[in-house]
Amino acid sequence: MIISCPACDTRYRVDDSILADPAGRELRCANCGHRWRNTPDAVPNDAPAAATPPAEEPVRPVPLVAEPELSSAPLTPPRRGSRVGLGCLAVIVIIALVVAASVLARNWIVAHWPATVPFYRTVGLKPEPPGSGLEVSKMSPTRDGDALTVEGDVVNSSNGERTVPRLRIALRDAAGKELTFKVIDPPAPELAPGEAAHFKTQFEHPNDAATGVAVTFAR
Repeated sequence: MIISCPACDTRYRVDDSILADPAGRELRCANCGHRWRNTPDAVPNDAPAAATPPAEEPVRPVPLVAEPELSSAPLTPPRRGSRVGLGCLAVIVIIALVVAASVLARNWIVAHWPATVPFYRTVGLKPEPPGSGLEVSKMSPTRDGDALTVEGDVVNSSNGERTVPRLRIALRDAAGKELTFKVIDPPAPELAPGEAAHFKTQFEHPNDAATGVAVTFAR
């Protein structure tokens, strides 16, 4: 059988058995790359000339054992499974990053959302105590008439940035008994490594027995 390409009119000689499928056969022209479907009931436009093809346009023989010039080459759509696999991998990576951030930044999270403390305790990741990596230095209580002023510095002695919690300042007697206390806002929200921030507060009419001061970090 002689088959002609609908696009460039290049002709090919093919075995009838290649095109015997009732559903037809998808063909590709080796000359121009055009694709079309040929069915058994289709009549080639140059069928009458199959026996005596024009000399100026010879019929191209098609080898049947080697790769033929006229061949079926259906397009292969991308596999759905590959895209699903990439999507699952992306979700796993995102979850891993969220978990890592929740573990490494748990102190910052607890400082801003104290309600998360029970969750971390449940999963066995106890947050560090408030003010971990921070120190109180140069604390100085001063009496001025009926007032007692307490001031000092909060220093970041760690190697990373730290969130500064609120300060709990307590007045104690000579036996160490706590007489009164107050909680003040942090002198700075965060401190870089080696950075310090100065705090100062005042107690009006403190107990005369107050001889000591203790400054800690409040939860």
